[in-house]
Amino acid sequence: MVWDSLEHTEEKNETVKMMSEHRRSCHSFFKTLSDLRGKERSLQHGDFLLLHNSTTSLAFLRQWDQSERYLTALNLGKKSVTLRLSHAHLPEHATVLLSTDPKTHPPEKSVQLGDLKLEAEEALLLHFPYTA
Repeated sequence: MVWDSLEHTEEKNETVKMMSEHRRSCHSFFKTLSDLRGKERSLQHGDFLLLHNSTTSLAFLRQWDQSERYLTALNLGKKSVTLRLSHAHLPEHATVLLSTDPKTHPPEKSVQLGDLKLEAEEALLLHFPYTA
């Protein structure tokens, strides 16, 4: 017996596709991050600097000596958030290295740290060079 109309079936298929795409994107993000952690000194040995912490979002910086700096921003919530990140160790802009949503934040895109918008359940790894 058919319980759903064709419209509902197509709607469910779209939802399943989106969920599957999101899972693949998250898996790729964390796999690549894990690989980077074995290669980059800031991610291996770097100092941890907490920049933002709330019930649904987190941002922190990893830095080591004169190596590349890495900023991780996570939105674990179901709604988008805007992080206003500022610190003496941060530049105004950083470059996207990894994103769980490459359509919103494509790799190599520059983002403004003082007004960083993260979509629901989005994770970003940003980087910027050491400056004296």
